[in-house]
Amino acid sequence: PLIKNTSDKLHILINDMLYNPGNVDEIESNLILQNYSWARNDRYTVIVFSFFKNSKWDEMTEYIRGKLEETWSNSVAIIHEDSIVWIFNHSISKNTEDTHRFFHVLAYILRDFVCKAGVSDEFTDINRVSSYLLQANMALQTGQKNDPNKWYFRFRDYALDYMYDCVMSDLSYDQLISESVRKLIEYDKKNNTEYLKTLHCFINNNCNSTHTAEELFIHRTTLIRRIERIQELCDNDFDDPNTHMYLSLSFLILPKILGLMTMIPFLVVF
Repeated sequence: PLIKNTSDKLHILINDMLYNPGNVDEIESNLILQNYSWARNDRYTVIVFSFFKNSKWDEMTEYIRGKLEETWSNSVAIIHEDSIVWIFNHSISKNTEDTHRFFHVLAYILRDFVCKAGVSDEFTDINRVSSYLLQANMALQTGQKNDPNKWYFRFRDYALDYMYDCVMSDLSYDQLISESVRKLIEYDKKNNTEYLKTLHCFINNNCNSTHTAEELFIHRTTLIRRIERIQELCDNDFDDPNTHMYLSLSFLILPKILGLMTMIPFLVVF
């Protein structure tokens, strides 16, 4: 059975895997995991907790750590600096609803301890736990910035935002979007047209003219003429997979620009 104290071999091993992975011996680590009925290729999730600290924070950390492991026995909680890292093993329990139960339990934990959490993707190699700790931290940072009213943030929900932020270290949002999108923004401003809205709908419908025309409440022939005109203005082949992907990403980025400046009114559809 799991010994619930920070000096047992499993806690020491997980701490080293998180913060000193170069010091971990693979053979020894596999033996330690086996002794606690864990395995290298079990299914794991990393959760990082961020607390609203007060004068009693130092006294509370050990209590919270113990409560986390008591709440879910197939887990290890590590105190590190100003946060607590919780390694959750999905594989040991026979309950097939573990993942769903976990997030239900997590919501109560966040409420009781008044904290927020970043949650990594599920993974199957405990030796990669340090990289998934980074993922959980990124989810927490990006989630708190983009959705400050939420209590926990799953990396899968913020992966694109994180990638945008990485790219933004060199280029601004308006530089990242497709030149075609920028051209249509300017053209619509000058000519009071809705070519950008049309293209956005067309791309969202995988270039299906019938579905796009229905969504825009226009005749299919009218739509085809618009698309032909948009192609002339942009010099793009919308059937090209790379062009389609770039335009799709541009339309995902566009709301971020809208948050920074006032643009054409109909763009609120994004």
